[in-house]
Amino acid sequence: MLKENINKIDYELKGLFDSVTIVEKNHKNNFYLEIICESKKTKVRVNIDKINLNGRNVKWSYYTNPLNENSDIIDRVSNIDSISNDIFQILSKKQMNSEYLESIKFDDNIVPINESSVTLEEKEELQKKIDDIVKRFQLENVKIEESYKSDFSHTKTAIYQGKLKTSEKFLLESNFQSIGIQYVTFNEDMIKIIY
Repeated sequence: MLKENINKIDYELKGLFDSVTIVEKNHKNNFYLEIICESKKTKVRVNIDKINLNGRNVKWSYYTNPLNENSDIIDRVSNIDSISNDIFQILSKKQMNSEYLESIKFDDNIVPINESSVTLEEKEELQKKIDDIVKRFQLENVKIEESYKSDFSHTKTAIYQGKLKTSEKFLLESNFQSIGIQYVTFNEDMIKIIY
């Protein structure tokens, strides 16, 4: 199943990106695949532990700045049938940090996010959905920051605290993704989202 899953991911990614490189690496006897995909001058860098490729659900991670190993790493879980599209969404939805995005000279096919295209009603609706999820999972609001970066609009970073089991973390991430928030990280009892 391992080889079939690797071949499936490789084949599907090559249909979505201009360039795909898959290299087997190891760190302290932990064998993993590093996948670097590139399209329209934008790179996506993904790591998948080989052990996670033996089933239908695949745990993987990506760098918010594919050029910097010290950048934030986002953990994700995908079905083997959707992982390639999920990786492609990182590029299409520009789910990297602003430092990396600002370093890219975009061509006409990739347009930076324009905050003015989002109405006040849409922002309020999104905030209501976030609040509902936070309440449902009994999370405590720790901090909300807002930032404005060149052409990449206005973003909010929200940090919450809550004691969640691993299965609850997967469910929470899935809930956030269902409303369009793809940037979700966990650090012990802390949950960080960017939207």
